[in-house]
Amino acid sequence: MNSIKQRINLWSFILTFVCWGLFFLTATTSLHIHSIVMILAIIVFLASFVGLGSMNNWKSILRSILSLLGCVLLIIIEIWVLFFGSLLA
Repeated sequence: MNSIKQRINLWSFILTFVCWGLFFLTATTSLHIHSIVMILAIIVFLASFVGLGSMNNWKSILRSILSLLGCVLLIIIEIWVLFFGSLLA
């Protein structure tokens, strides 16, 4: 039986890819939901920290590190887009 932290670790990893997919969707279409994507990425980032407690093998360690790094990178890019996008508008 999986613990709650292991499930959070797995779902934060999956949701990291969902956030990146939403980012590329907003970047290539006329949808402007960058602030929603950033808020979702922050929530997934916080959930990734909760999932850090379930690191018991190399797969869970890799999932945790990749989800944390993916969310941090996405948050930095979204802050950049929102800040400079408002300057250029």
